[in-house]
Amino acid sequence: MLCLCLLWWGGGFALPVPCSAADGQSALVPPTVLPGLPRLLPVAPGTAQECGDPLAAADIRPAGLEFLFCRREDDGGQPRLTARYRVRGSEAAPVEDVLRERCRMGALVRSLGIWNVQDGEEGRLDAAALRAVPPGETVLPDGVARVSMGEVPQPGVFAADRTAWKHIMWFAVRVDIPLVGPGRK
Repeated sequence: MLCLCLLWWGGGFALPVPCSAADGQSALVPPTVLPGLPRLLPVAPGTAQECGDPLAAADIRPAGLEFLFCRREDDGGQPRLTARYRVRGSEAAPVEDVLRERCRMGALVRSLGIWNVQDGEEGRLDAAALRAVPPGETVLPDGVARVSMGEVPQPGVFAADRTAWKHIMWFAVRVDIPLVGPGRK
């Protein structure tokens, strides 16, 4: 069975994904079959957001960047608010430029077959982004909102250089705001 899946790096959950079986029949792969496959699609209209848009709160609105959602995440370590965005490959270079200039994010580099920001090169958001934090949540006193960007891998698409970004369907942008966890003040 071959499946076409849209991936998003980082944690998340899966949605049913249409697939074509060898016999030509169409099938849906339930989320339990694709554990940990995060979603790239926007949250359904009317779905409650757990936090606001930190890039908009910091007055960073590059053309082509679409806010998807923001939610509280905790993978057993440091709790955080995570906002997710997407941008088409054809519009990714100007978005990267804005994030490099305004957030001091490092340039995307091709590593292990995809374009992404290297570890330690994530951008930072100023305190204005913290307006997206809902009442009742506390940001770590030394916490810094981190901004990263990367290609969403797509089978059969290999962009060896930046001129081929137009062939990449999506790039993802992620903003993480670290929160005070249980028992910490």
